[in-house]
Amino acid sequence: PKWTKGAKISLASPILNAVLEGCDLFEIVEETTTQMVGRKLKHNTNRHITLTWSAKECIRQGKFNASWASPMFMPLVVPPKPWVSFDTGVYQDEVLAALTPLVRKATGEQRKAIARDFEKGEPSYVKALNALQATPLKINPLALDVIKWVRDTGQRFDGFPDLVPPEKTPYPENPDDFSEEYLKQVIDDRKKWIQDDREATTNLVVLKEDVSVMEHLSGFDRFWLGWSFDFRGRMYPCSHFNYHRDDHIKSSFLFANGKKLDETSKGWLMIQLANVGDFDKVSKQSLEDRIQWVLDNEEMILACAKDYKSTFETWRQADKPFQFLMAASAYADMLEQGADYVCYLPISLDGTNSGTQHYALATRNKHDAAMVNLLPSDECQDVYQMVADAVVTRLQTEDDPMARAWLDFGVTRKTVKRNTMCFGYNSLQRGMGDQIIEDLMQPLQKEVNYNSIAKHPFGDRKSQANHARYLAKINYEVISNTLESVSSGMVFLQSYADALAREGKSTRWTGPSGFPAVARYTKSTTKRSRIFLYDRAAKVRKQTRVNYQEDSFTFDTRKSRSSVAANFVHSLDSGHMQLSILYGLESGIKDYFLIHDSFGTLGADTWIFYHSIRASLADMYENTCVFSQFEKECRNRLSDPNKELAQVPIKGDLDPASVLNSEYCFS
Repeated sequence: PKWTKGAKISLASPILNAVLEGCDLFEIVEETTTQMVGRKLKHNTNRHITLTWSAKECIRQGKFNASWASPMFMPLVVPPKPWVSFDTGVYQDEVLAALTPLVRKATGEQRKAIARDFEKGEPSYVKALNALQATPLKINPLALDVIKWVRDTGQRFDGFPDLVPPEKTPYPENPDDFSEEYLKQVIDDRKKWIQDDREATTNLVVLKEDVSVMEHLSGFDRFWLGWSFDFRGRMYPCSHFNYHRDDHIKSSFLFANGKKLDETSKGWLMIQLANVGDFDKVSKQSLEDRIQWVLDNEEMILACAKDYKSTFETWRQADKPFQFLMAASAYADMLEQGADYVCYLPISLDGTNSGTQHYALATRNKHDAAMVNLLPSDECQDVYQMVADAVVTRLQTEDDPMARAWLDFGVTRKTVKRNTMCFGYNSLQRGMGDQIIEDLMQPLQKEVNYNSIAKHPFGDRKSQANHARYLAKINYEVISNTLESVSSGMVFLQSYADALAREGKSTRWTGPSGFPAVARYTKSTTKRSRIFLYDRAAKVRKQTRVNYQEDSFTFDTRKSRSSVAANFVHSLDSGHMQLSILYGLESGIKDYFLIHDSFGTLGADTWIFYHSIRASLADMYENTCVFSQFEKECRNRLSDPNKELAQVPIKGDLDPASVLNSEYCFS
């Protein structure tokens, strides 16, 4: 019979105790968390397994062999096996292949649907995946040098992982001499320090392993990444070392096959350079302006390319510092080598708020389409700035002191960006308020507590929460009215997901490339198991309570309803990516560098891919209503197919073919 989680925990504890007692790597620590209750401190104690001091020092000094941290799933130095069934792709080794399914955490019904697709021949979505993993890559030696220099010199900046935890804030010896707010801040920072300390140790291990993998792969003229799907059809690399990660890791990838740049494709290298630098938000300007920015800043760019050490303070200010430096180096090589220059750098075309793009096309909403660059325009539209402007206009009409406080403080695109970006994925008004508190109120409060600023612009914590909820309400209403297609689309999708979950059924639909997406959410219950863990200091085993989650197999209607919008939109953007690959293959493109809504290829092939991306997007919506198809598939699974549910959103007069002439929908 299948073991329960409780049984597994009980049976694992002797092994765990043998490790704790027999080696000097791990120990049990008791961590006391503290919270203020009035002026009194309340303490709660939890026990955790953590690295010993000597193990941490070993890691921090680099005195360990990274082989023990080496992941099982690595990039390949031979071409991956093409997927021909659910369990036979990527790795030559049968054990690794068996551990690498085509779809991660697939349900039984999803496996069966894909098996039926294979019976008819190679599914189009699998053909796209096979083409993606057939792209040979190589390590950028400059990126490897820069990463090691930044690590070894202890440079710290946004975007690069912290390898050393910050100083731990001391708790005052005489707490009565300090304000309650100050004490709360100290307590919060000391809690966060525990997490920061763990993360720094983890970052050291991960970076050492990443550098080890880069050095290993540098010995080959090419390597490959294996790929698989998630349950929505999004494509992910199988190995931990991949370009879906942070800027410094992504910058280390080049195409193994390069091509010379003609006069037209040279402009794409310059656009890439402007985009990843994004100084003064140049990525929101016209393509011509981005090229001009490179020409205007050529001296700075070439200086960075020539000597990254002396220009560190310059290139670290870029939006994506490492990628900017790699693009600057490629640009310098292009100028130096002229017509003989062969470019290996991936050039990426990024979508403008891709979720809203798909909602706008699905509902043929011309208003929303214009905001996310689906219509031809002389200028690149910025939906976040448009929302910010609309929020300011709304605040100016409000007769409320909180509106005046926000106007005095200033509402910018940064203030509304996260709310707007998450709206299409079912972010509700309360969630938006939490985002504002986390992103704005709490950092300002920390500055007040440590006397960096005299007072908080929104008052005490209660007043801050009220102001955050107030702006969240305004943002939610403005975004709902501004992005009409998103609001109507979410209501429609949630209606069917809720109905299916109430009948104990998953939500299932077919993506644009034919991928059978299946979303199944069940509730879990918290259970407790008591085990004995070895205490190194006392040299005895102490009873410890372990909490764990166990699936109840009862469908979670709330989760099904709240997740369907994000899942459906992600299946659309992944379907678009797969169709774009297929269009590219027909046009002779063989090299791809893809991250969800970021479409990359060689500079010499970028113009062809530019048109493939637009053509596949237009064809997705030209003669198909994705909402009607979703409705049909869901109704066929309901016990009452005629049940009264939300109607398919009303269509506007947008012509999907308009994207063919849109310069900025993916730029």
